[in-house]
Amino acid sequence: MNCPSCLNTLFADAEECPACGFSLAVAATRFGAVPRYGVHVTDTTYEELTNHDFNRIKARCESFEKKFPESRFSVFITRLLPGQSAREYAFYVFNRCQFTRMTDKLGKNFGLLLLINMTARETSLMAGYGLESMLSEEALEKILDAGTVKFRAGKLAAGALLCINQAESALMASAKIVTAKLEGVTI
Repeated sequence: MNCPSCLNTLFADAEECPACGFSLAVAATRFGAVPRYGVHVTDTTYEELTNHDFNRIKARCESFEKKFPESRFSVFITRLLPGQSAREYAFYVFNRCQFTRMTDKLGKNFGLLLLINMTARETSLMAGYGLESMLSEEALEKILDAGTVKFRAGKLAAGALLCINQAESALMASAKIVTAKLEGVTI
């Protein structure tokens, strides 16, 4: 994982980034109280998603979870204050809100959180440490890229659905590679 503030390598057991000092405590000071959230979909703006779009995203997140029972995909839409970082806030929300089971810590956390900041029209995708071997930083960027055009056009549900589809495809491809290696097959 990379530090959400300075993007230097951050190890699972590090209390703070050795390069910039960013930590969960720093994020808590910066962002304050933990927001109200739903397991699969949260819209703290209460206006960006129609009920229909909310339900479409929720159903797709639930479908994702059925394919990957150890994992969970969550979408979080908010408006940050100008100058606040979507990456830092995603880190904060991912670690403070229980999108995955309480016991899913460090290498056992297989959650994915797509955060959409409507203020700066920026997105961030956080993956639990358990997914690091399957989804590189480049793979996470590719997942975000899948929805970028839709996000920029204000079509949040369409962008989120594309990101979920791309994440599913990336995990399926990674699972095939792992299976092939275990079976001694060259791909």
